[in-house]
Amino acid sequence: MQNALTGLFSGLSPRYYHYCSAAAFFEIVKNGEIWASDLESMNDPREVKNGLPVVKDYLDSLSFAEGSENQKFLEEVRAAFDNYKEKIKFLGASFTQRKDDLYSWMNYSDGGKGFSIAIEEDYFPRHWWRSVIYEPQLFSKSIAQTFEEHMREYSGCDANMKEKMPVFCAIDLVSLTASYKHKSWENERETRLLIPFGSMAGEPSTFEIFGDPEPFVQNGDVGFRATRNNIRAFAGLDLVHADRGGGSRPSIAEVIIGPNNRSDRGVVEILLNDYGFDNATVSGSECEFVE
Repeated sequence: MQNALTGLFSGLSPRYYHYCSAAAFFEIVKNGEIWASDLESMNDPREVKNGLPVVKDYLDSLSFAEGSENQKFLEEVRAAFDNYKEKIKFLGASFTQRKDDLYSWMNYSDGGKGFSIAIEEDYFPRHWWRSVIYEPQLFSKSIAQTFEEHMREYSGCDANMKEKMPVFCAIDLVSLTASYKHKSWENERETRLLIPFGSMAGEPSTFEIFGDPEPFVQNGDVGFRATRNNIRAFAGLDLVHADRGGGSRPSIAEVIIGPNNRSDRGVVEILLNDYGFDNATVSGSECEFVE
């Protein structure tokens, strides 16, 4: 919150921090990309599905006057949600607003031997950023707010948009479930970069990213990579060449060297400069962390 308020009053975009090992940092800088991977193939794929029954229960609990516009909207949202909840998947990359955080160094940066990379919020589409929700009550409130906002828009839109609004609402509700995690993970205070994708043909054919992913996704499509125990869908998010009205704008705004990382600051600055990230500031962690 403090980081977001600082950005608001200074005129700067809020920054999100990605913690990683030294090896991962080097690959990110060298290749000019950060990976967003299929959330269902991560350590706990259940977390993506945990919110779906909560949304369904909420929709099932609602009722409006028979034949009313609100009831028609509700029924169409229910049908769209049932249709899309298994079709839409999400590519995700993990960030946090915590700039120099001991918990993150310990758990996500090779015991403090790695780096933290800051990316400004407005580099990628703002609707891709989702703050993770850990409290069940807050998640339920977010579901209600999302539905009610779409219902208000539905009542005031033209006939053409009325056909689309229930689908938009259903997709937003599915997207909300991809940012819901168990309370035991709340120390992460994670913000996710979420990109919806899937195979809309109903049968395995090819994955496509929904919306207009270029120029933010390298090659504009979904690729695959092997891990120790699975084949994982992913996309490389371009950190250098996203067009901003003529020319490229490097995304890395700041790099923090971990508390147990012995890298020379000058060497890191030259590395960043060589790969086009010359505007990034480099500093050392202030955390007191000894192995």
